[in-house]
Amino acid sequence: MNGKAYSNQALSIMITAADHYIEATDVRDSIIAKCHWEIGMVVCDAPEHQRSAITLTPQEIKALNNATRQLRASKLTTAGQGSSGE
Repeated sequence: MNGKAYSNQALSIMITAADHYIEATDVRDSIIAKCHWEIGMVVCDAPEHQRSAITLTPQEIKALNNATRQLRASKLTTAGQGSSGE
């Protein structure tokens, strides 16, 4: 994750995952703030060399990885319920 440039869509997914699945307020808020900053850089069409690329702490990486897994599992569960034929 660290030092990698993300698309607007990937950043939005990261924000959603953090917002819904990270309970530690300081970790969640930090991740969301970093993602919003990077989205601003993308929207402003900042050149790659001017974009900071998100740098997350080890604690943020672990929390975001877990949150992303939970978001994916939730989407799979929701999709499975929709196709149950009921």
